[in-house]
Amino acid sequence: MVSSSLRKPTPRQKEILGQIRNFHRREGYFPSIRELSAILHIRSSNTTFSHIRALLQHGLLKKNNRGQIIACQGIEGREASGSAISAKQANNDETLTRNIVYFPSGVPAGFQAPAEDAGRETLSVDQYLIKNPQNTFALKVKGNSMENAGIMPNDLLLVEKKGQARPGQIVVARLPDGFTVKRLAEENGQLFLQAESSREYRIPLEEGTEIWGIVIGVIRKY
Repeated sequence: MVSSSLRKPTPRQKEILGQIRNFHRREGYFPSIRELSAILHIRSSNTTFSHIRALLQHGLLKKNNRGQIIACQGIEGREASGSAISAKQANNDETLTRNIVYFPSGVPAGFQAPAEDAGRETLSVDQYLIKNPQNTFALKVKGNSMENAGIMPNDLLLVEKKGQARPGQIVVARLPDGFTVKRLAEENGQLFLQAESSREYRIPLEEGTEIWGIVIGVIRKY
């Protein structure tokens, strides 16, 4: 009897390996089981995991003790590390608060702003963006799955911690195998996490998925 470690991957397993590589090349990280299931149009996460388990046995994938894929043949990934600093912690450091000159009347694109408006008011950017500092945190974006919503890799998202959200809102959700940022969508009474990129896909909101917060702002440095 030939052991599973000596068998060659099946055509389906090779296809899934290719999808994992393409996802990593496009997004910059490895897909979760839920994301891979959505891309492959597999309804059962158990079915996807059985394919993953076979690829692990062939030595074509590696995972950590939380079940997350961390490497693929020919690709070495990086595990997510570090922790988000809560807005409450940040606000305890007074050096993080900055007031800057504010033009309340706005600046029309392509036209010169009236000089008399200059310097009349100042604005604290953190107070403008964050209404509930004790319940707000920031996180850095990885991948391009929300680029059509104006969220790009390395952007900082401001997220208000909430356990519920309305369809249409962009949320941070905790899946059984990791976190993701997606738009909450609804169709025929079923809730989904919707990616918004050149490769759109949906992750059904099933048991074990938790809404952690709602995106309230995006910060980008040029």
